[in-house]
Amino acid sequence: MNLTEKHRTEVTELINRYLNSEGLIQPGYSLLVTLEVQKQPSVVVTQKAEDIDALLASPAIGEEISWSTRIKNMLTMADVRTLGMLVRMPEWEIRKYRNIGRKALYEIKEKLGERGLTIGMQIKAGPKERAVILNADPGILRPFVGHSDTNAVCAMGSSVGHIVGMTTEQMRNGIREHFVNAHEKHDRERADDYTNTTLKVLLESLTQLGLR
Repeated sequence: MNLTEKHRTEVTELINRYLNSEGLIQPGYSLLVTLEVQKQPSVVVTQKAEDIDALLASPAIGEEISWSTRIKNMLTMADVRTLGMLVRMPEWEIRKYRNIGRKALYEIKEKLGERGLTIGMQIKAGPKERAVILNADPGILRPFVGHSDTNAVCAMGSSVGHIVGMTTEQMRNGIREHFVNAHEKHDRERADDYTNTTLKVLLESLTQLGLR
């Protein structure tokens, strides 16, 4: 089951409207999403708005979805811990991992589509998923900031919540300190470039998740 680009946009807007509503949308409100199914009639998936946040906060590898071994391996390698993290990943990012081809992508899109979700969605974390992310170690941000930059982010604090509480200047200093400690031989320009690039990616990631 795959979402068309039109329906991808509609679903994203509906989910963001709920997650950003701050109580304006009452419990029990339902999202009606029409999904295009190849060679089959369109199907309507109904979800209660309050269930969406719980779905996004659920473990990427857990009881919610039964993945094939190749998908489980990809999620583990990418350190994707919640379904919310997975749906935010663009297709090109998922394709980078070993054994992820058309068949694997179809599996991901089909199983997410059955729940009114798809990959590449630009949605902010709701209350439940936000709590999971803030209490987790910074490694949970790996799908957004990349493997190499995650080391710098992890060195800044024991949890994402700790990092979110830092000022931009404190983040900058933490990233630069990590770079300097990791490279005995470095020049100022290289350190500045690394610091500015990593800081930009980190801030964009936190903003995308609605944490900053």
